[in-house]
Formats: sequence, structure tokens, C-alpha cells
Amino acid sequence: MEGIWGNSSNDEFTVEGDCNNAFHYDGNQWTMIKGIMGGFYSIWGTSNRDVFAVGNSGTLFHYDGNQWTMISNTVYYFSNVWGTSSTNVFTVGPCGKIFHYDGTQLNPMTNGTTADLGGIWSSSNTDVFAIGWDGTILHYDGNQWNPMVSGTDSLYSIWGSSGTNVFVVGGKIIHYDGNQWNTMISGIELEGIWGASSTDVFAVGLYGTILHYDGNQWNPMTSGTSAELRGIWGSSSTDVFAVGEGDIFSGEYTLLHYDGNNWTANTKVPLSLYAIWGSPEGDIFAAGDRGIIRCANCQQPAKKFYCCNYTDSNGTHFCDASLDSYSFEECQELAKNAGAIQFKWGQVDQSAAEMCQAGGMCGEVQEYLPATLDNLTVSTLDNQPIIQWDTASELNNLGMNLWCAQLAKDHFKNITQLNSELIPTKAILPQLGAFYSSADYPTINSHLKPGIQHCTLEDVDAGGQCTLHCDHIKTVVLGDKKNITNAKLNELNTKAITLCHESQLAGMCLARRLTLN
Repeated sequence: MEGIWGNSSNDEFTVEGDCNNAFHYDGNQWTMIKGIMGGFYSIWGTSNRDVFAVGNSGTLFHYDGNQWTMISNTVYYFSNVWGTSSTNVFTVGPCGKIFHYDGTQLNPMTNGTTADLGGIWSSSNTDVFAIGWDGTILHYDGNQWNPMVSGTDSLYSIWGSSGTNVFVVGGKIIHYDGNQWNTMISGIELEGIWGASSTDVFAVGLYGTILHYDGNQWNPMTSGTSAELRGIWGSSSTDVFAVGEGDIFSGEYTLLHYDGNNWTANTKVPLSLYAIWGSPEGDIFAAGDRGIIRCANCQQPAKKFYCCNYTDSNGTHFCDASLDSYSFEECQELAKNAGAIQFKWGQVDQSAAEMCQAGGMCGEVQEYLPATLDNLTVSTLDNQPIIQWDTASELNNLGMNLWCAQLAKDHFKNITQLNSELIPTKAILPQLGAFYSSADYPTINSHLKPGIQHCTLEDVDAGGQCTLHCDHIKTVVLGDKKNITNAKLNELNTKAITLCHESQLAGMCLARRLTLN
């Protein structure tokens, strides 16, 4: 993908550069936006209902919250878009082309350069910077574009906290203090820059390079990838996204997330990305080589909770609450001590918590969704099992358990949880899911028993509810296969799936159910 932008970390769009696709994230999943011709390189907006994307064939598209509409289709491609409002938008491209959109039409602007332009940023309507090849920097004062002396070579991306504190990256990092441009670092290749403040700036580039500026110096960060990083954006210093190229052979593309401590990767991004932006409402938009993706409300809810509901063996409902929050474990312990056979854990507002504390009804708790399991496979290598699975989405998912069992005539026996601790979610964007392998958890194999095993996954959501994925049971022989045919294994697998559903193993967390029995 070429670009990404959003209102906030849960409202994002992305676009792709060479094909005819765009993607949007609606709070549940990333979806391809149809009907957009040409690739996309940059994305920007003012809200989740006012987003602009640019790319091949001079395409400028606008998103109004419901659909994308083409504003322009010139003979030039656009490499970047930026603005101050929906009626003051600038696009740049090759041969010094700068266009201005006033909310009605797109008009060319005279600027006196023929250099290819790749970046644009503004602090106000009368303080706009455009950058490009051969060290080109232009400044617009509201009336005309004027050249500035940069003292460097090609420039790719620009960001500032004000008109007197502007950073530009390319073969160098240069800084503008309101009077002149000065070189900060040279001898590097950087392609994207964004900051949370003047003393908290991130830059990305070739070979997985990420640099951080703390107001005094630039320091390298560990990205965990060697991929070319093209774009960066965040909602805060502890919620930053970086996007870039991917591996077309493995099908894995680059989307990194920084939580204030570490950069981690999402392995389910569907395409190479070039830019990213987030809207104030929480949608994230990313752009790349096959379109735009949007991630709406992709931040998970704050994990502060006021109540837990549970039911004891007599069917009596209880509710404990405090103006302080209960953790999941605390709520679970309260329910257990009260002899609960099931409980829910979720958010309520403060008034409901106060009413509950005074002995009133607790109110509705937030509903949580189980993870969507795309696939689960079990195979053996040198008599060692390899269990792999990938998820399509993991909204509010705390983690997962792996279970294997043997099959008797009408029940399962030797049911075993393979992981000793909850396998935590790996999904950066929960709506995209992630890929998992038991090879990453060495203790799993030590819990497996020889013979015919029927294995599946159980996910645990933030509400304390568990979902056992009966439809994804996989049957495998551990140890000597003897004369067991594939046809026999398929027959046993079908029987195991049916028995899992009939025995209602998915009714609650399997470990809890087995304890009660």
C-alpha cells in the first residue's frame, strides 16, 4: 500500500498503488472498496466522513462516509495529498505539478519548478510546504509558491508540529526552524515521517529502519523487519502504525504497531501499503498497491470495568460493583467464591455502577464477540505435531487455548489443554486476525498423548466468555499409524465434530466445564 490516514487509531483507510482496489475498516473487518480505478499512493482527511485519496492517472477520490466518488482524473499521477479543510486540499505529482481543490473543482497552481514532487504538508492555509526531487522545497504563503534552499538531494516525506518546526526526510533528515533548513542526519534512506510532538518524532525507511527523535537526537528503534517501510502515522506516542512493502511469495505484508515500548507486526495484512492516516473519530485508512483499507473503531475498549454479573447454582443473579474497576481475574474470583456456574464481565457507565453498588440492578454489560477462526491444521513431522491456525478477526480477544482429546463411543476422553498459559492474541488490528503456530510454544507438545487425537481451538474474549470451535476439529495420529486410512480418519473427524456440538462443550470455558463435571 502507498498511503494510510485516519481520524484516530480506530478509523483508518489505506490505498494501493498499481491496481484498482481500496480498503476500509469498519470496526469489524477490513473490506475492499470497489469501483475505484487506478492505484493509490497517499491518503488524508479531516474526519471519517471526509477523506481524500490520490494515485495513478491523476485520480483524486473523496469518501463521504458512505461511498468513494472520483473528483478528478487528470493525465498526471498524484503522489501525495494534504490540506487544512475539505475546501482547501493540495495534491502534488511529477514535473512540478501542484493542484488545489476548493471543494468544487481541482485547479493547477503555478510554482516555477519542473522537479517531481512527492510530499506536501501545511500548518495553515498560508503556510504550505511541498517537497521533491533534487532537494526541491517550495513554500506557499497563501498567494504564491516560492522556492527554498534545502542544501540536500531528493526528499520524500514531510511533517511538522508548527510552521517553525518542520522535518523532511529523504537521503537526509533536514529541519526548518522558521529561518533556514539545517541537516540533522545524512547517509540514510528514509521515506516517511510523523510525530506526536516536536520532541516525539518517528521516521521510517529502507531495510526496516525506524528512527525516533526525542528533541535532542535521533535514535534507532528495533522494528523486527527488513522490509521497506513507506508510511507512518499515529494517534499518540503510544499508538503508532508503520506500513510498507511485503513479500509477494509468502503473502505477508508489512503493518507494524508501536505501543510505546515495542514494535510488533501483523501477519494478516492483505497487501503492500504505502501510506496511513487516522481520523479523529477513530477510523484508520491505509493505502497501497491494490487499494484502500479502512479500520473503523479499531481500538479495543478500555479495560476498566465496574461490574460483574453471575448466576449461582440456585439461579439467583448477583452483581458486585465499585467505583473502582474490577479486573477480569477479580470478577472471576468473586463469581467463583459465590458458587457461580457462569458469569459475565463487562463495561457499565458510572451511574449504573453507583446504582449497582447501592443494591439496584446492574444494567447491561458489553457484548463481546468470539474470534473468527479461518483455518486450523494439525500435521506431524518426525512424530512431533505441528498445529497451525489463523484467525480472520479477534475483536476483544484475550487469547486462546488448544485442546486435544481421544474419542470413545459416545464421549471424549483424556481431554487435555495443551498450553499451560493462555496463548495471547497476536493481532495488532483485531479485525484482521493473525497467524499462529504451536512451534512458537514449545511446551505444547509435552502435553500430547499418543494415538488418535482430535484437536481444536478455544478462544477467550474480554467478557470472560469462551468459544470452542467445534467445526474446526482436526484429527491426527500421533505415533504409530498402523493401518489407519485417511478415509477412517475423515470418518472419525466427522464424528468428533458432531459429538462436540451435541455435548455442548462450547457452552462455557472448557476447563470450567470439566471442573464442574
